[in-house]
Amino acid sequence: MAVPRVFVSSTCYDLSEVREALKKFIEDFGFDAVLSEYGNVFYHPDLHTHESCLHEIANCQILILIIGGRFGGEYVLDKSKSVTNAEYLAAVEESVPIFAFVKSEVLHDERVYKFRKNKVKDIDFPSVEKQEHAESIFTFIDEVRKATKNNGFFPFDRAQDLIEILRKQWAAMVFEFLNSRKLEKQLSASNRILNELARTSDKLEDLVKRIYTKVAQASGNESEAESVFLQVEALDKANSFFSSLFEKYRLNQPEPIERTVEELRAFEYNENSWTKFLEFTGLFEVQHMEVLDGSKDVIKVLMRTPSEFGYELNRLEYLSDMYEDGLKKLSPLERPNLILRWFVAKQADTQQPPSA
Repeated sequence: MAVPRVFVSSTCYDLSEVREALKKFIEDFGFDAVLSEYGNVFYHPDLHTHESCLHEIANCQILILIIGGRFGGEYVLDKSKSVTNAEYLAAVEESVPIFAFVKSEVLHDERVYKFRKNKVKDIDFPSVEKQEHAESIFTFIDEVRKATKNNGFFPFDRAQDLIEILRKQWAAMVFEFLNSRKLEKQLSASNRILNELARTSDKLEDLVKRIYTKVAQASGNESEAESVFLQVEALDKANSFFSSLFEKYRLNQPEPIERTVEELRAFEYNENSWTKFLEFTGLFEVQHMEVLDGSKDVIKVLMRTPSEFGYELNRLEYLSDMYEDGLKKLSPLERPNLILRWFVAKQADTQQPPSA
C-alpha cells in the first residue's frame, strides 16, 4: 500500500534530536520518513549529493522545513544558498506541501534584525552559530514568509512542539481531503440535475417548435414560423451578449449611456463589430494590445467606472459570437427595445420620452 513520503529538510548537527523525534513521529503516523542521515535518499552516482537530495523531493508528498541557528552546507550550484534553502525551493517548484518551523530564539533575533538592519554589524545574535550567516538565515525566513502561498510557519522550542502542531495540521489535511470528496459528490449530483434540466429544456423547446410549426403549416404560414424561430434564437443570444458582458460588473440597474433611442436605431450594427458598438455607447473603452508572438490582438474592455474590469481572450470570442448571431440579427424594432433593458438612453432633443 502506497503511503505519503515526508522529507525532513534542516541542518543536521544542531537539530539531530529534533530530526530523530520527527522520524519516529512520522513513522508512527504511518508515513515514510525521508532523512538523509538514515539512508533514505538515493545518492545517484552521476549527481552531487546535494542534487540527489533535491531529486528525492520530487518523489515526496510532504516537506517539513526546520530553520535553526546554523546556515549549514553551501549549496554546490549556488554558494549564496544553503542546502536547506535549495531543498525548500525544490519543494516549492514541485508544489509539495510545506510545513515550516523556526526556532523561537531565531525568530526573536530575526525581529531584532528587521528593526535594526542598518546596524547589523554592531549586533550579536545569540541564536545564530556564526554571525556572518545571520543575515542569510533571517533573509531565508523572510523568503518563506513572503511566498505567495503555503507561507505559514510555526515557532518551536523543542521537538514535542513540532509533533503537536504536525498532528493537528495533518488531521486537518485529512479532513480537507474527506470534505473535498463530499463536495465533489455534491457537485457531481448538481451537474447531473443541471444536465437533466438542460435535456428537459431542449425537449420542451423542440416540442414548442413542432406545435408552432404544425399550426403554421395548417394556416399556410410555415415560412413565418421559421422566421419567428430565428428571431427567438437571436434574441436569446443578444441577451447572452449583455449578461456575459456585465457578469463581473453585476449591474443592479440600467446604466446611462450617451446615446438616444434614435441613435441606437440608426447605428449600423451590420457594418460594425461588437467592440465598435461598445465604444458607440460611450460607456466603455476598448483597448487593443498585441500579444508577444504577434498572433492575435488582446482586447481589454473597460467600463468607465471606478470598478474597471477586463475579459480574457476566450471570453471575448464568445461575446463576438453572441453579437454576430444575436444583436446583428435582431429586427430594427427589437434591437433598441433589448438595449434599453440594459441601458438608459438620453432623451431626444424634443424632450419627448424615449419610445420603444
